[in-house]
Order: sequence, then structure tokens, then C-alpha cells
Amino acid sequence: MILQITFDDKFVDYVVEQFRGYSSMCRIVLLTYDSNTIKYSTKIDKDNIITYNSNEYNDLLASLSNYKAVITHGLFDYMQYDIVRKLPKEVKLAWVLWGSEIYSRKENKKKYLAKGTKFIYTIRECLKPKTKDDKFKHEEVPLDILKRVDYLLGSSLELFYDVKNYLKETVEHLKYSYYTIEDIVGEELIEKYASGNNILVGNSSAIENNHLEIIYRLNKIKVSNEIKCYFPLSYGEVWVRNFVNRIGKTLLGSKYVPLLTFMKRSNYNELMLSCGVYISNHHRPNAFGNILTAIWLGLRVFVSENNIQTKFLHNLGLFVNIIEKDLDNNPIHLTRLTSDNICHNRMILEKNYGREQMKINIKKIVETLCNL
Repeated sequence: MILQITFDDKFVDYVVEQFRGYSSMCRIVLLTYDSNTIKYSTKIDKDNIITYNSNEYNDLLASLSNYKAVITHGLFDYMQYDIVRKLPKEVKLAWVLWGSEIYSRKENKKKYLAKGTKFIYTIRECLKPKTKDDKFKHEEVPLDILKRVDYLLGSSLELFYDVKNYLKETVEHLKYSYYTIEDIVGEELIEKYASGNNILVGNSSAIENNHLEIIYRLNKIKVSNEIKCYFPLSYGEVWVRNFVNRIGKTLLGSKYVPLLTFMKRSNYNELMLSCGVYISNHHRPNAFGNILTAIWLGLRVFVSENNIQTKFLHNLGLFVNIIEKDLDNNPIHLTRLTSDNICHNRMILEKNYGREQMKINIKKIVETLCNL
């Protein structure tokens, strides 16, 4: 039996569906500090919603030896650390890496910021008032927790090797993704193609989007006044959103359109159809679902040469553009891909992220963790 520990998030219902065929071999538990705050997860039954320090929580800790393996989705919370530290040695630990657990560590935070953004962030950190640490909100995953991981779950071997030095030498990689291409695009849009000329930039108001450098580039290449530059800023850091708004309005004027209200995935994808270009200036793995969706819909995707994720995309054989080399005055670089390139990309995405491949990946995970 495999125990999966999650928190309330948009991915949870996908996990339940993915492992439904192995329900007798997998128990999926949602951990929470307050069950009344759950808003995303709709497919986990009440018996598997467990509140911190409740009798059910203590029973869960006492029953860990009954499982062959534990899969933790993300690794960033005190409850997860509590469970990991109480795991018997013979119980395998598999970790679905979200990214921030490694890339937001103190030694890495500035490493993935572009020059101008790094300068702004440094000033902000110097001026920010100091606050007391919260017992339940660790800034970094303790190293002893990372060294306990036996399997890293993710879609990219490049990412696995990029973070492997934080883990023990015997750690292994298992291929896994929360979403299939059918899930992230949606059945109603799976056969559609983008037909607009607008530009979509980033995925949130997190500093790692490196918005500043993109706004400067778009201003320099004199984007047409008829083109809208959409900046999703509905979640992330408030100060980043305010800063991006000021710079965006100043340099791009009426072309700058901030998206300040969270959009459902279907509405967000409809917005993508009105665009011809998607720009993700992350220097660390991020916004992968958005990138895959944009590629499928036929947008010209720009990614940074500094991102290990870019190497993964190229190794798959996908057509993507490099921000540092291609985001310039060449008119062809602000148009959608050719139909041949779009078809090529779709074949690769279907092969690697279609539902059939997902089923193969889930079967491999279960068989490996259960020693079948």
C-alpha cells in the first residue's frame, strides 16, 4: 500500500483520477490545519481529510509502518517533515518536486533572477521589516528531510540531475506529471489553434518571472499599439504586482494589460487563443503547464537560455525560441509558429504527455514503490 500526502491545491483532483485504478493499493490523504478552508479539492472523501494534531493525524503517524512507500506532493510544510521523520527505514519515500523547495532556498533565490530584477529584489530585501519565524512555515526544507528521499518524481531528467546534489546518492527518478495535455488544454480546445497576435507574459506576480527585463525588451522593439501585452498577476507577491504595474504602464502604456483576477483554466486558455506569443522569463523551472499549453495551441513560446527546463524542451525536440537570442525586432519572432512546426510540436507533446503515456507512468510508479 502506498500513502500519498497532499495539501489543498488545484492538482489534487488530478492525482485522485490518475490513481483511481489503483485505489486498493493507494491511499491519498489531504493534510490541513483547518478543514473549513479547503476550496480546491473535491474528490477526496472526508475520511482522508486529516487535520493537524487531531486523533486521525496521530493515528496516521502511528500507522506509517503499514505502508510500503509514501509519496509526498511538494515538500514544504511542518506536517510533511513530521511524517518523513517518523517513517520507518524500510518505507520508501517518493517526492513530487514542485520547485520552490530547492530553487527558493537562500543560496539559490538570487541565482535565478535576471540582473535588473536581482537589483530590485536586493533593495526590497534590505528595506523589508524582519518578522518572527512561524513554526509551521519553514523557509527551507531541512537537509535531513531531503536526504531521506528515495525517489524523485517529475517529467524531466534534466531537472532531476539539477537538484540531485541535495539528495542522497542512491536516489532514483520516476517519470510523472500532474497533467496530461488533454487536462491542461481541455477537451473543448484540444483541436483549436491560436489565431490572435497578442502577447502573454509570465504566470504570476512572483519575482522569478523576471518581468522587468521583458517589459524593457517589449518597449525597445516597439510592439504595435494594436497588440495587447497580458501580464497574469493574480497571485504571488503584492509588492511585485505593484512594481510590475508601475513599470508596465510607464513603458508600454495602453498595450500593458494586467490580469489581476484569478482565471479558471478554461478561460485562461481561451485568452491564449487570442495571442500569438507566450513569454516565460523564468531562469528556473516554472510555469511548465502554461508552456505546454501555449506550445499545443500554436503560440510562439519564448523561454530563457538560463533555465534548465529549456534544455529539456529542446531535448524533446520542441520548437521554442530563446529570449536572449530571438526576442528582438525581427517581425517573424512575434508571430505564431507555422502549421508544420505546430503539428511537429503536437506529436511530441501527445507522445510524452498524452493520457496513454500518463497511464504507463502511473503503472511504473505503483509497481516500483510496491516492489511488484
